[in-house]
Amino acid sequence: MDKIDGISAVILAGGASRRMGRNKAFLPLGGSRLIDRVLGRLDLLFREVLLVAKDPDLYADLPCRTVTDILPGRIPLVGIHAGLRQARHEWVFVTGCDMPYLSAAVIRRLCRHRDEGQAVIPHGPSGLEPLHALYSRQCLPVLEDYLAAGEGSVLGLLDRIPTRVVPWEEFRDLDPEGASLRNINTPQEYQLLRDKPNAIPIEGE
Repeated sequence: MDKIDGISAVILAGGASRRMGRNKAFLPLGGSRLIDRVLGRLDLLFREVLLVAKDPDLYADLPCRTVTDILPGRIPLVGIHAGLRQARHEWVFVTGCDMPYLSAAVIRRLCRHRDEGQAVIPHGPSGLEPLHALYSRQCLPVLEDYLAAGEGSVLGLLDRIPTRVVPWEEFRDLDPEGASLRNINTPQEYQLLRDKPNAIPIEGE
């Protein structure tokens, strides 16, 4: 599988997992952990994969570079900031550590839209998906000012930078229901996933 040039992948693993009650990255699923599934998929697609975490020692066994948040706060924007600052490439593809159905075909098609804004965000069946998206280092000045002002909403940042929103119609032939965008937040969602870990077919793999 050819890898995507000029884009680094950033996995966000710095959240508090309050609703789950334990670290989602290490939840077992189908003989591996959620973080292993996410990393395995991204490692096939990108030449550089970074993991952003508050406690990098917890992830020492993973075969990727782990970096810490530069700024305080367990919010996704802080992780995006760290990824942009420390990635080798101008662009990063950002995703959470709790998205077990990532689709290589969907990500590749999304990456075709880089350079169409400072952020490229899919509009999935449930709305904008800023944690399955592309960000350019060009947005860093606005992002840093935004965080310094005490703001933390990713969607709020998108109102302040040139953003390309890609409608899900462009991906519907690959993933009709938007399954590749699903993440796991609660014990109930995790139990459903464990009961049927491979129940959601995604085309175009």
